[in-house]
Amino acid sequence: MKFPIITLCGSTMFKDDFFWIAEKLTLDGNIVLMPVIFSHSDRDIRVTPQDEQTLRDIHREKIRMSDKVVVINRDDYIGSNTQMEICYASSIGIPVEYAYPHDTVSHLCLKV
Repeated sequence: MKFPIITLCGSTMFKDDFFWIAEKLTLDGNIVLMPVIFSHSDRDIRVTPQDEQTLRDIHREKIRMSDKVVVINRDDYIGSNTQMEICYASSIGIPVEYAYPHDTVSHLCLKV
C-alpha cells in the first residue's frame, strides 16, 4: 500500500497549526513532512544564517519528495519563504492546497 506524502509549508510562527494539521492528515492515511525547527515560535532556538539556508534546502527536498503540498495560511498570512515554496512546488508539478480558505493565492507565482 502506498501512502501519499504531504509536505506542510507555512510560517513557523504557526507551530500549533502544523501539529494539529499533521495529526489529522496522518490519521487520514498520509505521510506528513514538515519543519521540525520552529524558530519563529520557539524563542530558545538560535538559528544562524547558514542554518537557515540548510533548513530551506532540506524543506525543498521534502517538497520534491511529496505528492502534494499543504500550505498553512492562517489569517491569510503567506510570508516570502512560503511564497517561494509554493512557487517551487508549482514549478515542479507538485499540487498545492491550502489549509484555510484562501482566494488570493493564484497571483503569487506570476512573477517567478
